Amino acid sequence: MAITVREKPNSERGREGDRPQRRIEYVIRGTRNTSSALSALRSAAPLSVLGLRRLSEEVNPVSVQGQIPVENCVWEGIAQYGLRKREQDTNDELFRFNTTGATQRINQSIETINSYLSDLADSGEEAPDFEGAIGVTKDGIEGVDLVSPQFSFSVTKYKPIEEVTHSYVEALFELTGTTNNAAFGEYERGEVLFLGADGSRRGLDDYEITFNFEAIPNKTDLEIGSITGIEKKGWEYLWIRYEEKVVNYVMMGETREMIVQEPLAVYIEQVYEEGNFGALDITPDAGFVAVTFDEQNNLSGVSISVAGAVVTTDSAGEAVIHLSKGTYSFKATKDGYVDYEDSFVVAYTDKTVEFTMVAEV
Repeated sequence: MAITVREKPNSERGREGDRPQRRIEYVIRGTRNTSSALSALRSAAPLSVLGLRRLSEEVNPVSVQGQIPVENCVWEGIAQYGLRKREQDTNDELFRFNTTGATQRINQSIETINSYLSDLADSGEEAPDFEGAIGVTKDGIEGVDLVSPQFSFSVTKYKPIEEVTHSYVEALFELTGTTNNAAFGEYERGEVLFLGADGSRRGLDDYEITFNFEAIPNKTDLEIGSITGIEKKGWEYLWIRYEEKVVNYVMMGETREMIVQEPLAVYIEQVYEEGNFGALDITPDAGFVAVTFDEQNNLSGVSISVAGAVVTTDSAGEAVIHLSKGTYSFKATKDGYVDYEDSFVVAYTDKTVEFTMVAEV
C-alpha cells in the first residue's frame, strides 16, 4: 500500500516580524516505519512557504500498534519554516587566514653582523669565524629559539549534497598530509600542506566543509656557511652535516686552539608525499578581491556602505574595498544627491563597480 500524506485542514500557524515562522501539520498513513513516514513527509512538504525555507521535519506516531493493519497506521507530521541564518550560498567559498608565528630552533644565522674580542686578545687578532653557526661551544652548537614565520589558512566551501559522495570524502582522506604537486592558486608547487578537512550537513541543500592548510614559501639561493646555491621547496626538510674544525687564535701572547663545528654539507629531504589539490575543488585565494567603486562623474566624498563597512570616494571618484567571493548590496550617499543602491557579484578577480550619482532637484 502506498503511503499517503495529507495536510491537516487549517493547520498552518505562524508569526510575522523580524523572525517570521510557519508550522504546517500533516496526517501520514500507510506505514509502521518511522523512517518511511519521515521520508514521505519530506517528499510531500514544500521546500518553501511564503518565502520561508523548510528548516526541519518531524513525525510522531498516532496509531501504529502492531495489531492495526498497516493501511490504518497513522502518523502526525510537522514541517517547520523560517529564515535560515546563512551568509553564504551553495558553492560559495569563505577564506580565513592566520599569520601567527611558531617557535623554531635554528643553528645558523642569516648573517653574522659583527663580533667583538675580549681585551685579553692581542691587538689585530680577530674573533674566530663560525660561518653563521649560533652559540658555538666546545661541545657543539646550541642554536637559538626564534619566532618563525608561519602562514595557515582555511577555505570553507558550501558544497551541494549530491557532490559530497563517498569517493569525494575518500579523496580528502587520501590527500591529507600531502603537499601540492602543482601550482595551487598563487602558491607554487611544494609550498602548501593540506592538513585535512571537516564537514557537516548544513540543511537540505548542502554541506559546509572547511579545508585547512599551512604554507611555507619555497627558497632559492640559500647560503649556509660557505655552501651556496641551496634550493628548497617549502615543506622539504633541510638539515646540516657539521664537521669539526680547529681554529687558532692568540690570547695573552699565547697561540691557542679551539675546535668548532663547520657546515660540511646541506641535505634537502622530501618528507611529505605530493598530491593533486585540484581534486579538492576549491580556490585557495578566493577571499582577497579588490572591488573598486567608480562614480562616473568623478564625484568625491560619496559614502558607500557595503558588507558592514563604509568607504568614501576620492578626488577621482573612486573607493576601494577588499571582499570575499559572494553577492553584495551597497548604498551610496552624499548630501545634495539621491541615494544610489545596487548589488554586484564578486568572483575570483578584481572588480570595478560603476555607478552615477544624481543631484537632487
